Amino acid sequence: MNSEEYKKLYNGEYICWYSDDDLIEDANYVLIIKKEDRYVLEFLSNKKASTLWLKNSIRFRNSGTKYPPFNILFMNMYNSLCNVDYDEKQIHIEEYLYRRKK
Repeated sequence: MNSEEYKKLYNGEYICWYSDDDLIEDANYVLIIKKEDRYVLEFLSNKKASTLWLKNSIRFRNSGTKYPPFNILFMNMYNSLCNVDYDEKQIHIEEYLYRRKK
């Protein structure tokens, strides 16, 4: 894609989404990096962010987003995650570590 929004969002290596709550120079942001078999999300805080009580909050906004139409992809992902039954697959960290020892 050649749109300005796409160029602001993706540099060829990773996605950098600045929170829609603040101006880019003041906003917290998340880096989304694709690895071979997973995605790594790195949340970075900007000390100037107006949402100081939410130190690493990132807002994906529909109305007024910096990145139209890419916000739709994040909304679809969020809605899909809301349908996941976490209780069925969730285990305690101690159980996970015990299984790794075996």
